[in-house]
Amino acid sequence: MLKDLVRIFAFCAKELNAIRRQPLLLVGLIIGPFLILSLFGVGYQGEQPKLRTGIVVPPGHRDDPQVTELIKRISNTFVIDAERHIYESEEPAVAALNNDELDLVEIFPLEMTTVYSTGKAVDIRFIYSEVDPLLRSWIEYLSYTQINELNKGMLFSVVGQSQQQIGTLRDYVSDARQQISQLREQLNSNKRDEARQTIKTLRESGALQLIALSMTQNGASETSSSTQSLSSFQASLDGLDRDLAAGGTLEQQDQKLAELDTRLGELDQQADRVQTIDPAVVVSPLRSVASNLAPIESLGDITKDPATAYVRFYTPAVLALLLQHMMVTLAGLSLVRELQQGTLEMFRVSPLSAFQTLVGKYASYTILSAVIVSVLVSLMVFGLGVPFYTGQLLNFALLTFMLTIASLGIGFLISSVVSTDSQAVQFSMLVLLMSVFFSGFFISLKSFLPFVQNIARGLPVTHGIANYQQIMLLNRAPEASTYIWLGGIALVSFLLSWLIFGRQFQRK
Repeated sequence: MLKDLVRIFAFCAKELNAIRRQPLLLVGLIIGPFLILSLFGVGYQGEQPKLRTGIVVPPGHRDDPQVTELIKRISNTFVIDAERHIYESEEPAVAALNNDELDLVEIFPLEMTTVYSTGKAVDIRFIYSEVDPLLRSWIEYLSYTQINELNKGMLFSVVGQSQQQIGTLRDYVSDARQQISQLREQLNSNKRDEARQTIKTLRESGALQLIALSMTQNGASETSSSTQSLSSFQASLDGLDRDLAAGGTLEQQDQKLAELDTRLGELDQQADRVQTIDPAVVVSPLRSVASNLAPIESLGDITKDPATAYVRFYTPAVLALLLQHMMVTLAGLSLVRELQQGTLEMFRVSPLSAFQTLVGKYASYTILSAVIVSVLVSLMVFGLGVPFYTGQLLNFALLTFMLTIASLGIGFLISSVVSTDSQAVQFSMLVLLMSVFFSGFFISLKSFLPFVQNIARGLPVTHGIANYQQIMLLNRAPEASTYIWLGGIALVSFLLSWLIFGRQFQRK
């Protein structure tokens, strides 16, 4: 029993000592993940990126108080540069969107300033260009919440107008009381004509108040009660007028009643037009209408088949991540295995140079990459239905080549620094971990601080994901900056690998 324990602890001590003698492995196991998580914690802003938004206002309404108040309200959600991105026509705003100066364009129509008088809801248009289903859903959600906020603001304004109208109603009541006293004196003196003229004046002024209250009525109990009271007062005046008319001749009564009925009919028609406003329009006078300029038909309808849309969107990103990880891992194990297996000793006495060795390995793994990518793309296109535009074949091949040599450069750099294959695997996994966090695979780069975005651009997969999506989903060629970044990564990593491996390669 004791001998068994001794043997067990002997191997335990052996493995611990083996790890202890590899400081790079300890760095990869402990410090590496800690640094990556620390960078994520410092650089991640903890929220969806705020959208750079341009506002299109009706011509001549840039300084309109109502428009200014609405822009102030939406500034809580969107980033608005009032000096540069407030427009009076749609074309320059859409041009800024296509030039990546803006993420969203919000268009205010002229009808929004008269929505309550027309009685129809007004559409606020939101224009964006985004292929990512998550960001598209986020933009449409923000547009929905933004419209709710604008509706609250307009409803708040209407309530304020109602309160002001309540104040003018008090003035009307005060004047009406004086006229009622005058009417009482006229009736006592049997001055029927003057009494009827007074009634007519009261009816007309009361009708104007009724229209004003109906225009601003929005469900508030004070305004609704005032409207009902004023309507009852008008009905009482009608009854009194009929009583007075009964004292004259029939012809005179008919003439006066027809005149009063015509006036009342006109006022009733005006009140009816105001009251036909849909209550839903009063509560929500504005509606959001979002439109996406990006050609996303190849993804399918996300509302009917979201699974297919998400699979097709993430497939190019998975391809880029797999390609980088395979190349980094294969290259990372390549040189260190030559050292461990002793073949490096034979290379030293052969006519080979370190440069020739590296270039040969680059060539072999590049050919392997071409075969693997060809198989994967075939499976993606014919198995998953991912679109592939034959017109972009050359751009796709060039991007794959640049992504491959940049990834191989990082792998060979790792392999030239480490001394065991376990260290190479560990550092390859750290590169994969960084790629998942910072490449835009799951989390948009816009969610990170600028200095983290610059670090992320040092990963080949960051450029691979964005441009594979450009080629496969949008049928667009990569920008020249993509090849500059990948070429720079490949060149720097190759030179460093050559320098370090060349020292190891020197004959001893």
